[in-house]
Parts: sequence; structure tokens; C-alpha cells
Amino acid sequence: MDYIAHCNDDAKPFEWAATADEILVDAFRTVVDGGLRVIEGPRRPGDVVGAYARSDTAERLLKGGAEKTVADAVRDALAWTARRPAVLGP
Repeated sequence: MDYIAHCNDDAKPFEWAATADEILVDAFRTVVDGGLRVIEGPRRPGDVVGAYARSDTAERLLKGGAEKTVADAVRDALAWTARRPAVLGP
């Protein structure tokens, strides 16, 4: 990884993509004031080493794409969490 990080753009064989947890943390930080403290731990037995989803395939099959961002999802989830007790009870 150090080698790739120091290559010029023409020499990089591919671009590293953010992992799902990095995307979620970044989205959470854009929504919540005061930041978010993240503690990384070791992989657990059975964790998948790497996986990805092809969003273009989903868009083609579903004839459309996402209407909201990950930050929108975080914002909506936090709003629901606050409202949930009033709607469903304790």
C-alpha cells in the first residue's frame, strides 16, 4: 500500500475505494455536530476480507438510482430514533 500511495497518478494500477464503514462514518460526521470518535479494532473471525456491490447493475435492473445520499439516510435514521418512542411507545 505504501508503494501505491507514493506513485504518481499514471503509475497507479487502480484507485482505492472507500470501505462501507468509512463512507458511513464520513456521512455521520457531516450530519452530527461534534464529530464522531471511531475506534478501529481487529477483524473478527468470519469477517469478509473484501466485497463490493455494482450500483450500475442495480440502477439498470431497477430502472433508477438512489434518490438520497448516505448522509440523508443517517439524518433520517437519527430523526426516527428520536420520534420512535412517541410513535411506538417505550
